[in-house]
Amino acid sequence: MKRLDLAVLGSGAGLKEALAAARRGWRTALFESGPAGGTCLNRGCIPSKMLIAPAALAERVCEAASIDLRVEGRVALALDPLVARTARETAAIAAGIRQRAADTPNLTWVEARARFTGPRELEAGGDRFQADRVLIAVGSEPAIPAIPGLSATPFMTSEAFLKNRRLPRRLAVL
Repeated sequence: MKRLDLAVLGSGAGLKEALAAARRGWRTALFESGPAGGTCLNRGCIPSKMLIAPAALAERVCEAASIDLRVEGRVALALDPLVARTARETAAIAAGIRQRAADTPNLTWVEARARFTGPRELEAGGDRFQADRVLIAVGSEPAIPAIPGLSATPFMTSEAFLKNRRLPRRLAVL
């Protein structure tokens, strides 16, 4: 069984704490079963802002006539390349996070979902760990509400919407 001063579950919000603990000399393990960077980087704050900013700019250009600015031609959002660029850039940030963790003494990256097997005892990727402290920072996932008729209606979660490469004609957000 591997002894730890701190076990951190989740590399989004937990990354900062894992790095700080490792820099203090604490034996630290960061457990991540998904892409590095957690919810915000991979399916939340960052990709949504990377899609919203160009859309807002396109909207401003379309409104240019209201401030006597002449725009020739049609303004269109190139959604497919925009979504592809967003995926490339978030993947590059995630790779940077992994590299930063790998370069930090006293920090072990465990690419597996951790589960508790006892008080302050964890199992992940076939290894067992005992930690003096455990920080749970696992983020969130979209929940599908139990709305009658929803299963027969085409819908997307926020995660699927951020990967969507076609602009919907209409959209209702719950």
